[in-house]
Amino acid sequence: MHPFPIETLIIPSLLIFIVTFIVSLSFTGLFGTSTLVSTLKSGIFLFYYGAIFDGTYTFSDDIVYMEGGHDIIKSGINILDIGSNWDYLAGISHGEHVTYYLYNAFAFYSFGYGYYAPVSLNVVLTVLIAWIGAIVAKREFIFTRNSQIYFFIFLLLHPDILAWSNIMNGKDILVLFLHVILLLSFSLFFEKRWHLGAIIATCGCFVLFYLRFYVPLMFISAFIFSNMSYKQLRTKLPYLLVGLLFAYFLLSRFNSHLVNYIYVLISENFVNPIFGLIRFILTPVPFHTETAYSFLDFPALFHWLMFIPAYLGFRIVSKFRTKFSKFFITYVLVFIALYSVFGKLQGPRHRVQLDYAWAVFQFIGISSILAQGRYVRVTPVFRPYGY
Repeated sequence: MHPFPIETLIIPSLLIFIVTFIVSLSFTGLFGTSTLVSTLKSGIFLFYYGAIFDGTYTFSDDIVYMEGGHDIIKSGINILDIGSNWDYLAGISHGEHVTYYLYNAFAFYSFGYGYYAPVSLNVVLTVLIAWIGAIVAKREFIFTRNSQIYFFIFLLLHPDILAWSNIMNGKDILVLFLHVILLLSFSLFFEKRWHLGAIIATCGCFVLFYLRFYVPLMFISAFIFSNMSYKQLRTKLPYLLVGLLFAYFLLSRFNSHLVNYIYVLISENFVNPIFGLIRFILTPVPFHTETAYSFLDFPALFHWLMFIPAYLGFRIVSKFRTKFSKFFITYVLVFIALYSVFGKLQGPRHRVQLDYAWAVFQFIGISSILAQGRYVRVTPVFRPYGY
């Protein structure tokens, strides 16, 4: 593999710049800052794929997704034909991750066939992750205007998200985006904006079911666990009933073969949770990675350096005592618990989907350190912003 001609990268680079600029300006109101971050986001993509790319950081899954997406393009299937051609699509994807094969096909249709095409969509998704994630943070965690702007920029340029979105054609950024979408839906749900929350959650769960099927079930588990307080059972009973009904609906989508497959998979890959916890949270060790993962050396260093602020941020959020904060903490713990016992999924790729949560903890923790132990007063804000 080799770098791509600059002319083939112009359109996706312009898209990244324009989307970043519009979203940044609408959220921050700062023209200079918006121009700078837009230039950085598009410039990194253009420089890497126009001058550096040589296939060092490509993986077998990436190529399979590309080939499947290309086959979909050649078959002539369009968005209106997906339902009637579902068996064909399932055959191409072997019944797994259908969503990401379609994602690759859309990228090739939009920007031409090349490794850079789906990656450019991932970079655009990181802008939406920063925007929606900052909205969730504004609603639930961060309540000064400057802090909201700083967090948006922090999320937009977060080293781990930046590395995974620019370097490889993986589904992890799309999964992270859907995590943030579901977090927004739960924020709305706790505000009793049931209908909008339910619509957003249903759309997110539908896409995830054909991408990483167990994620919606983990969200529902976190929702149920966060409301299992005996002292407040009467007030939380409606939430528990909704969670149980949604869990039943999701489980009813699983056939007996899939349930048995999941059980066997977990049994075969079960590991000591103590060692699994350490590995999942701290992998990879900075500058001790395999060549294929060496692009994670600096993001891993940042992750390690920010571990104490992240722990402090976790402790601070756990003291907020809002319905969403309890759910958010439980959501993180549920995913960590799963990956701590599932040895096959303890690599850095599966931690990407939790990068928004890490960013929240890191930002709140470092802010409290800079404020000499005084963190921003928490007053729940229940008013919509920009959606």
